[in-house]
Amino acid sequence: MVAALVMGLTTLARPLQWPSGIPPQAWFLYLGVVTAALALLVFSWGAARLTPTALTVATLIEPLTAVVLSALLLGERLGASQWAGGVLLLLSIWGLGRRLTRPTPSEQT
Repeated sequence: MVAALVMGLTTLARPLQWPSGIPPQAWFLYLGVVTAALALLVFSWGAARLTPTALTVATLIEPLTAVVLSALLLGERLGASQWAGGVLLLLSIWGLGRRLTRPTPSEQT
């Protein structure tokens, strides 16, 4: 999100243009490899610092966030099954959170 915001603001001042000396394939390779590697490094760094439950929730909420943002920002239309899937995903995360915060029988006595 931060990279997209920075690149978007940068293009307001200076529109993006392909450098004439570098073939577009090299740029696509760079954008695919470098940005994917950076994203995976940041994800791994964050994953090492989260509890397993928090990591699971973060991993589950990521595709839902992408779909909702594409609907809001890009005007993508979501079908009924996609909305139902999103609601089920949120309900399952909510249920997981409720189950984890409920005291166990040994804690009640």
